[in-house]
Amino acid sequence: MLSPQEAFKLGFLSKCVEQGLTVSQMRAEVKKASDELDLIEKEAVFDWFQPERREVWDTIGNLAETAGTGVLGALALGPPAAGAAAGILHSQLSDVDEEDVEDVKKRELVDEYLRQAEKLRQSARMREHRDSRKKRPGGLYL
Repeated sequence: MLSPQEAFKLGFLSKCVEQGLTVSQMRAEVKKASDELDLIEKEAVFDWFQPERREVWDTIGNLAETAGTGVLGALALGPPAAGAAAGILHSQLSDVDEEDVEDVKKRELVDEYLRQAEKLRQSARMREHRDSRKKRPGGLYL
């Protein structure tokens, strides 16, 4: 069973959804209603039976009466369901098999062999260059 406050919130949200309001428009409606209630409280604290105030409370009551549990269920279960679906999808996409691990190991080994081979080629070129400089005949002529 919903408390009167929860019933009001549910009714208000369902009415806004039925009207197709965006979140920012809903905030504006809440602000407008809050300002109207503040104005009512400032005018008279104990005078609740004036026609304007009765209309406001009737509107609030109508919103609470038309509240549906489907909207509450969708609002309550929607975000957790979306989060669970995203988690499952991420888990399946990032799942690592033994074959994937073996492929990564093989690629790393091939890359290391290529790196070492290039290092040996470079050292051989440096050695040849050094040896060719030692074999140059002659010295400085002044």
